[in-house]
Parts: sequence; C-alpha cells; structure tokens
Amino acid sequence: MYGYLRAGGGASSQRGNQACFRLAGAEAKYRLGNECEIYSELNISATAFKGDDQTTLKVHFMLYALSPLAQGDNQSLTNPNQNPAPLAGLGPLDFGYAQLYVDGQHIPGLSSTIAWLGRRYYKREDVHIIDFFYWNPTGLGGGLEDIPIGDRLKLSYALFTADTNVQSDFAFRHDLQLRGIPANPGGELQVGVDVVQPYGTDPALHAGASLTVQHVQGALGGNNKVAIQCGIASGIGLGNTRPGNTDVTILKSDTDAKKCRLVEGLYFQPARRIGGQAVLVFQRSRSDASGASSWLSTGVRVDYAATEHFKLLLEMGHDRVSDTGKDTRALTKITFAPALAAGTPFFARPELRLFTTFAFWNEAARTSGVDPAGVFARKSRGFTFGLQTEAWWW
Repeated sequence: MYGYLRAGGGASSQRGNQACFRLAGAEAKYRLGNECEIYSELNISATAFKGDDQTTLKVHFMLYALSPLAQGDNQSLTNPNQNPAPLAGLGPLDFGYAQLYVDGQHIPGLSSTIAWLGRRYYKREDVHIIDFFYWNPTGLGGGLEDIPIGDRLKLSYALFTADTNVQSDFAFRHDLQLRGIPANPGGELQVGVDVVQPYGTDPALHAGASLTVQHVQGALGGNNKVAIQCGIASGIGLGNTRPGNTDVTILKSDTDAKKCRLVEGLYFQPARRIGGQAVLVFQRSRSDASGASSWLSTGVRVDYAATEHFKLLLEMGHDRVSDTGKDTRALTKITFAPALAAGTPFFARPELRLFTTFAFWNEAARTSGVDPAGVFARKSRGFTFGLQTEAWWW
C-alpha cells in the first residue's frame, strides 16, 4: 500500500482566503505555497494468484479525493452531500479511482515482460515543482510492458481507448515506447510514438500522432531530463487524448493543428544539505482556426537543510504566454518557506511548511485572470501566506 497527499490553508493580502496564482494559457504553475486544494491518493495492491512456476497476478486499486478549496468551500471534506454529482467534478468534493488494473509477471514465455490490463498511470514523466506531467500516456487499456531486447533495451506497447461516454466520439490510441537506448556515458535515450485512430461515427474526429524523444543524464547528484515532443491533429495531446480531463476537443482538433514542446528538468543534490530542481518549458502550438500560441516557463526551487529535519525552501518561477493578436501575458511568483521534513534530501517527505508567497503580473495577465477565485482581479501584485504539507509513503 502506498499513497500521496497535499493539504494546507492560508490567507491573502486582500483579507480573505488564500489565492493561488496561475497564468491563463500556461499548462502548469509553480507549486510551493501556491496550492489551494486538498488532494490525496491511496493505492492498494494485492497478489491475487501465485503459481508454482512463479507466475504472479496482482490487482491494483487507487482511490483519489479532491477538495478544491480555492472555491472557498472549507467544509467540503466533512459535508460531501453539498455536491450532487461528485464524480462529474462539478462540486466541492470529488471522489473517484485513478487506477484499477491487473498485471501479470514471471509468465512462462514472457521472460521479464509485464502483461497488464485496466485503468492505470502509465509511464508518466513529470517535473515535480510545477506538477507538470509532460509525457503521460495514462488511460484505460492494456499491453505488454518492458519487453527485453538485448542487455539494456526495453520495448513497451499499449492500446488505450479514448472516449467521453459518447458513442460517436470513440477512438483508439496506440502507444509504443523504447527505453534504455545507449547514448553516452551515464546517459540514455527514450523514444515514444503515439497514434490516435478514430473509431467513432462522428465525422469531426481526426487521426493524429505524436513523437517524444527524451535524454536522461546523471548530473550533480541527481539527473537531467531533456524531452522534445511534437504532435499533429488529434496527437497534440502529446501522448494523451485527454490531458487535464478535458472533453473531446483534442479528438476533434483540426487536421492542421500542431504542437511542439521542449522540457528540461534538472534535479540536483550536489551536497547532503543542498538540493533542488530547475525547469525550462517552451511550447508552441498552431492551427488555422485559433492561430499561434506559445508558453515559456522557467523556474527553480532550492532547499537548504539546516539540520536533519529543518529546511529553508526558496522557489522562483516565471511564465509568459503569447497568443496571436493579443498582448503577451506574464506572471512571476516567489515563495519562501521554512519547513520540517523527514530528512535532508530534496525529495524527503513528509514535509510541513510555513510559507509566504509574493506574485506580480502585467496588465494582459490581469485582464485574463491570475487566480481562480478572482481575489486579485483588480491588482497587479499579490501576497499570500499560510501552512502547507506534502507527503508520500509506501
């Protein structure tokens, strides 16, 4: 059994609930002292069968709970009946399952290959400080994972269904990945191809494809990941037909739609007491219908462990979004947080933080909205403070 949670609360300089800053058009935000929701996952795994030949079948079930406190509903965890349709994500409390699948290991004839079927998080890659899952083929499907090729290569194939409970919007998504490609000393290449195959009756559905190439290199006591991704038509999800649980928009993307992205995430731990993560994202999308749009994000979080269980955290992040025919939007966020932590490493959790966050933005960002609650709708800067915790366990 393993799990994850984050929770917290605070106030703003506007003498009200905490607000969380995010630039319109940016696909992520800098998290430290900037998460208003309570979120938790609990995964339970159990061996359902183990044969004399070591064939093992396991079942995995992950529940999640989300309370979006940015909506100002501080009672939602104890008063869930306020939400008439919790699984629709329309009210203050949302329960559901994130994973529900079965996998088989040590199957005769399959060597170390894992066979699986169900709904699962599948080979996700993310940048932690902005919670950005840039390579995320998650979905409902099945496949063969980590088929060994030679000493290092691992080939995986999965077939996913992509639909929105509307019969005419059905589609298949084929995901093929090859990892462990030798590139240089201490580094490897990982390549993924996704092909979207419409199978519904709606003539607005379009086929599409995407390609991801990632280089992973050990560096500064951690690792550096550089990913280049491009997609066309319904492949602009760059590995997922429903990123962010959106509707069928991606499946119905114009055949001329294109999206390319560069992501670099550096996790560093050069000394026992100093660690952090830096990120650079540049994304550009274009279609004849909506024109061109670009998103640039750069930032860093650094922590210093003054003692075994006391840290000082500093995070700085900047986002810029440009759309055809509109002024460029810009947002900068800075957070300082002393914290109690399980240990000195950057990823040591649980972590209990006392934060102060300051953000400022330009006029174009203000008119587009920089916080979901609209607390700073008439301002060009804002200040929040409060408590935040994050934990994972296994």
